[in-house]
Amino acid sequence: MIPLTEVYKTQQPGSDEKTYSLRQVMISPQLVSLIREDDKIEDCFKRGLLPKNLDKRQKFSKIHLTSLNNSSLTVVGDMFLICKKLLGG
Repeated sequence: MIPLTEVYKTQQPGSDEKTYSLRQVMISPQLVSLIREDDKIEDCFKRGLLPKNLDKRQKFSKIHLTSLNNSSLTVVGDMFLICKKLLGG
């Protein structure tokens, strides 16, 4: 299992505005089928919807998993860094 930081959507009670938070997740490299840049989250970051303590040069990757529901999640880091982490390098 590889530790990564997930970006997930949150909503404030009584508000329609969506923001994003961070949490630690553990990913099994055997379940990853695809990694690509997440331009949508990067745009949200530029608009100030993600936590302010992230480096302004930060990139984000979407990881697609081969599970029963074909789920995906967005993590902090560019796709080459994430791939390197998942491959143990």
